[in-house]
Amino acid sequence: MKLDLQKISLRLSLLVMAFLCSGTWIASGQENAKVMHKITYDLKNMELVEGPAEVGHGETFTFRLKPKYESYGNPMNYSVSMENSQGHLEEDKKEPKFYKISNVTGDVVIHVTGYGKAVIGGYAYSLDRDGKTACINDVPSTTKNLIVPDSVTFGGSKYRVKEFMYFNNVLPKSLASITFKGYIPVGIASYLFDVVDKDNLKIIVPKGAGKVYKAYSGLPVQEANISESDEGVAPSNDLKITYQSKNVSFDGPESVKYGEDVNVTVRSKDGTPLRFSVSCRSIETGEYCRPDFLKINDQEQKIQVPALFGDLQITIDGYEEYKEGVNTYELDKANAEATLSNYKGGSNAIIPVSPYRGGNRLCGDEDTAFFREFLGFVDGAGLSERYGFVNKELRQFTDNKTLVTVNAGN
Repeated sequence: MKLDLQKISLRLSLLVMAFLCSGTWIASGQENAKVMHKITYDLKNMELVEGPAEVGHGETFTFRLKPKYESYGNPMNYSVSMENSQGHLEEDKKEPKFYKISNVTGDVVIHVTGYGKAVIGGYAYSLDRDGKTACINDVPSTTKNLIVPDSVTFGGSKYRVKEFMYFNNVLPKSLASITFKGYIPVGIASYLFDVVDKDNLKIIVPKGAGKVYKAYSGLPVQEANISESDEGVAPSNDLKITYQSKNVSFDGPESVKYGEDVNVTVRSKDGTPLRFSVSCRSIETGEYCRPDFLKINDQEQKIQVPALFGDLQITIDGYEEYKEGVNTYELDKANAEATLSNYKGGSNAIIPVSPYRGGNRLCGDEDTAFFREFLGFVDGAGLSERYGFVNKELRQFTDNKTLVTVNAGN
């Protein structure tokens, strides 16, 4: 399942051809045409001063950033990262906020997060002005009873306290209790409790929020140490649930109340044996849920999101597992694609362009399965580079070494 974080997904960029049911290939350009890669900038509290929208394969490009807000905490900090390893990222040491990415081998997604810093109520915070959220960065070393507010106000703007992040130190050894004021759980990494007496640490949450905090807080304490206060009123509005699905039918609620479980039953559309992957994300923030938000029972085809605390979108992708020879494929009928999920053929094996089922090519109105990607390991060796089809061969772009020959006739 895609929720299994041990899997390595290697997409095959189909750069110059498409496969037809007749078994032929069509080139989308000249054999020696320049391959271009798209550049996407995901900016938060920062702006792009200059930077291209695309770059040629193997080439280098630069981009420059600036803060989106002039007065925004003191000082203004930011982080830059790439979503994948499609090039080498480095910052110009002489000119801050000026970056270079060299040897580009695929589409590049650049994530840039800027945040202001401020001390509010004795705690150090980083502030996300675009998202209107705040992270606690540090607390005084003598803190005994830590009070985590629902929100803080700075410069006339209100920020919901979201998590402990960019933390300078672990939580102090003197800590005896943590009181949470908000009904949305605040994330705290377990390593922050390394010197805290976790067996005796008391956690106090708002009235009616006990089930939610026990399910999602990630606090390294026994559930018996988490208690509700007499203060607060749990949200009474309906929490909305929307669904996106592929290759499956399902039964699930459209809304629940705060703290209630969401139970979904998944079914195959055509009665074939079904496997599926599931993800969920907050409708309000767009952030994806942690894997532990979901409880999945493959045998009973059931999904549970326990103790919901906000509007949610659930995505369910079903696939049929199909074996051909020593290889195993995941068949996506909706998109007519096949994913090689378990490859046993060796480094020079012939991989079919379109796998067979029952002696027939998966081709036709319903059964076309275009070979799309590797998912997992190849003979126990994790492949970490970007690969693509070039002249019916699977080549590693960095050194043009042929790894797998594609047999267009099989």
